[in-house]
Amino acid sequence: MFLWNLLRHFFQKRKVDNSEFHSIVLLLREFHFFTADELREAGRIGWGKRFDGEEDSLFFVVQNGPVTLIKAGIHAIQVLNQNQPYLGDPDETAKTLLLKRQQDAWRAHQAWASIDLWHTSEIPKTADAYAALSKFALNLLDSNCNAVYLPKHNVLLTNDGQAEEWLLGFIHGKKML
Repeated sequence: MFLWNLLRHFFQKRKVDNSEFHSIVLLLREFHFFTADELREAGRIGWGKRFDGEEDSLFFVVQNGPVTLIKAGIHAIQVLNQNQPYLGDPDETAKTLLLKRQQDAWRAHQAWASIDLWHTSEIPKTADAYAALSKFALNLLDSNCNAVYLPKHNVLLTNDGQAEEWLLGFIHGKKML
């Protein structure tokens, strides 16, 4: 019931402009469902706060089945885990990419997880949105992640140092889209 009331609060009487939607997608070699504990730890590292709602009531993770909601200060974030390739057939999408390392990374993924910023009252600046999302994404990167995709800007960052560099750049305000 708590989760339903929280979700209702965020969506009541608010207009969402989908053209301003910000998301970071982790392209995974194998399916992995990020647990609430993993997301709390990623948040603790990224934000320097415990995501248990006790230390600070504006920082917590709620997970109910496949639905995961993260509250990080003023930000409301959803994590979606999918056991299928992102955007359908990886070979077809890979053909549209210019760099071989990007094509290889896209072809090798079999699952994905998106970290999506919900717009609850006003649309954040792109830099602020990606800084908030990157604080989680950076701490979820591992050898199972082939690449990081930014769908709003059609940017693919391979997980060979490039993704980490960009995510850190977003966090520290040194990378802009």
